[in-house]
Amino acid sequence: MVPDTDCEETYYMRRDGTSLVTSGEEVSESIYQIDDEPSAKGFYKSTDKLVKDNGKMDCSGEVMKVGNEVTNYIRFHPSGDMIIICRDESLDACFGPLHRVQGQDSFYIESGRVSVRLTGEGYRKSDTMDYWEAIP
Repeated sequence: MVPDTDCEETYYMRRDGTSLVTSGEEVSESIYQIDDEPSAKGFYKSTDKLVKDNGKMDCSGEVMKVGNEVTNYIRFHPSGDMIIICRDESLDACFGPLHRVQGQDSFYIESGRVSVRLTGEGYRKSDTMDYWEAIP
């Protein structure tokens, strides 16, 4: 659930580099790429391009446009069960944490890719999340 709302976002990250996202009334598909190695700050650079959208409002009240590209920075929790997605390589404006939904994901050893369903919260500009800062 997105904080202070009854809106839910779910991300299906597929091993082929595509994702299916539901956010409020929106259903969209994207092509994504995540760096294989983290930066010196511990973030993985991620690019995402929207390729399909049903034209309905997402949890933030916006309607996304096909072709929109974004770059974000991902930080993985050591447990492997949570990630946060940040606008830059800091914890000042991050989306999440997103929680892996158990039983609805697969790990593919041959490619190192994960197909996973994640649910989470919206961007938050509140106090920095201390537990993420402690992660090397």
